[in-house]
Amino acid sequence: MRWNAFRKAHAGRAQSEISELWAKFKAGEYEVPRNVEGEEGPKTVEKPRKNAEKKALPKKSKAKAKAAHSVKKLTKRGLL
Repeated sequence: MRWNAFRKAHAGRAQSEISELWAKFKAGEYEVPRNVEGEEGPKTVEKPRKNAEKKALPKKSKAKAKAAHSVKKLTKRGLL
């Protein structure tokens, strides 16, 4: 493990404490906890938004919608 990954794994601790742990780690006296070292944790799955949540989102302005449609048409025709 390199210094930057070690620092990231110990984010939230004081710099002096991280430096002490680094010295112990290099001497073989300290082991980085497994899940902090980069082992995959639980995966998050995105779920579709509920209708109430969709309604609360700001709507696109007509100008933006028209511009997006125009770009889509030109791209489809091979002009962009």
